[in-house]
Amino acid sequence: MTSASLTADRYRGSVRVWYASETGSAAEWAADVAREACRRGFRVGGGGSARALDDIHTDSESDDGACALTSRCHYRYRNAPLPHPNVLQHPNTILVFVVSTTGQGEAPRNMRRWWRRVLNVKTTQLRIFESRQVAVVGLGDSAYPRFNWAAKKLARRLLNLGAMFVAEPAYADDQHPLGADHTLLEWAANFWPALDKLCPKLPLFVEPSRHILPSPAFTPLPPLYPVADSSSQTPLDNENNIDDDSNACANLNYATCKSNSRISAVNHFQDVRRISFEVSENTRYSPADILCIYPSNPPEEIVKVIDFFGWADIADKPFALVQNGDIKIPTTFPKNLTLRSALTHHLDIFGAPKRYFFELLSFFTPDVMHADKLREFASPAGQEELYTYCHRLRRTTFEVLMDFHSCKGRIPPAYLFDLIPPMRPRMYSISSAPQSTSGSNDNSSSNSNGNNGNAATVVVDITVGIVVYKTKMQKLREGVCSKMLARIKSGDRVWFRIDAGTLKIPKDPNVAVIFVAAGTGIAPMRSLLLARIQNGSSENILFAGFRGKKSDHLYGNEFEELQNVGKLSYFPAFSRDDPNKIVYIQHRMGEQAQLIWDILQLGGSIFVSGNAQRIPKAVDGALVEIFQKVGKMDEPAALEHLAKLEKSRQYQSECWV
Repeated sequence: MTSASLTADRYRGSVRVWYASETGSAAEWAADVAREACRRGFRVGGGGSARALDDIHTDSESDDGACALTSRCHYRYRNAPLPHPNVLQHPNTILVFVVSTTGQGEAPRNMRRWWRRVLNVKTTQLRIFESRQVAVVGLGDSAYPRFNWAAKKLARRLLNLGAMFVAEPAYADDQHPLGADHTLLEWAANFWPALDKLCPKLPLFVEPSRHILPSPAFTPLPPLYPVADSSSQTPLDNENNIDDDSNACANLNYATCKSNSRISAVNHFQDVRRISFEVSENTRYSPADILCIYPSNPPEEIVKVIDFFGWADIADKPFALVQNGDIKIPTTFPKNLTLRSALTHHLDIFGAPKRYFFELLSFFTPDVMHADKLREFASPAGQEELYTYCHRLRRTTFEVLMDFHSCKGRIPPAYLFDLIPPMRPRMYSISSAPQSTSGSNDNSSSNSNGNNGNAATVVVDITVGIVVYKTKMQKLREGVCSKMLARIKSGDRVWFRIDAGTLKIPKDPNVAVIFVAAGTGIAPMRSLLLARIQNGSSENILFAGFRGKKSDHLYGNEFEELQNVGKLSYFPAFSRDDPNKIVYIQHRMGEQAQLIWDILQLGGSIFVSGNAQRIPKAVDGALVEIFQKVGKMDEPAALEHLAKLEKSRQYQSECWV
């Protein structure tokens, strides 16, 4: 392979980096790969940036096999025009895929359209990846049964379509003692030397120094449109002022808090909340869909951040972001921003810093020791020390900035959006039925009136366990979003979107359904249960696990009332009420073995929700025992029967860490 066959003579080769990411981790690692490829002298498609896989069909640069594959599949299955003849202009472009896994082995949302088209291609019809050099990197969590499922399926599919791997696929694990970065850096140590062999360096090429400050991704400029005089504007530090242009989240809607009540006992160790939101009557959702909430940072904390950066005089000056190259500005950013609104509503400065943060921050300190330490944290050799300093102690980005105080007042505003990642949404399973009121005893379909007394609204409930813990240094830490939700009150607004859930109940209300949940895993089960009751179903069985009847019996009164009126068979398990006898949900399931067997044999469904590290294993074990005891199966047959139930979607689960 020669450089001339790939690109113009000034490049040693061509690389295209694609990602599929749900929370942003895969996107960040893909950006690292793209940056490193540019630094090593490769032409990186997409304007030098990584792109989401579902962006392929809108990409203006049809220069690689992935684009060609999508275009031809689109023609084959959607009757779209054929791609331009130059779609394979650079057939030797090396494709890198960085893919995370979401839910129970599903592909991230920004990959699914492309993935469906890839699956529709028959090998005999189209070998677009024949001898194509590719690389696959997966990000996952081994606490989930289908660890790195999406990346593994992609790797197999690429092989089926004729691809060749530059380096062995890598499957990073969040549960690794050093985090996912450990595996990813090991992969990079193999990938780049392999790429050097495929695409030797050009004779006159000089690799840029890592001590040269890169250009910022976005450039803040004066506003594109006139803004009101500051004397007529509402102050931007008003935490509830989300209607202001600079505070707004583009392409999102807002929800108004209707009520926020604690549903666990005051003396219980965890504060569990039931929060009801009113949303527009045009909002539609299905049972157990996901409410994605975009949190805001506390304004009083942002004052400290602005003081550190030295931006007090310019914090409320409006500006607009302009793209550099082909790097996309996040779709949730509004047209006009201020530094204060960006830090409050749009940037995750109280989240965990990424490796690139340390590399970039090293350019803004005059302290040689600080600069060396920051570069060490960003290097492969410094990952164990980075883990000890940052991740083990759960340090936030702002805490790191405070530690490296020599950077104070020295960071240009233009680099803020490179240093701090966008605020990602936090996802909560909806715990109400579509169109239901928020009253605990009223599960009928209805609308509620909005705050103005005129506009009709829909009520959406979520069940939230407030995240509060102490770090290894005994410092109190609160989750960014749950901290906001714990303090939210009636009338406050939040930005949100609704994503489709993975749990789908049978359309026939007469089909019996078994629900199994533990703790806050009760949220999607309640949504599915109430939806079935609205449709006239009474064949509902619920196994629910809690610590105590008086401590965290979430929605217990509601479930007992439904049982009293014949709409539910309810089997709660309280693991801490009797110190002499610990009872878990698998024990309650064992007591009802015949009932569970009969329901599944008659085509009924079972739904499971809760902690991914404990619940799936416990429920699977209970089901296997039931199949052996009642169904008279040996263990291999019982395991095979369980797998068949999962494959047919009779058995569905939604669990999380």
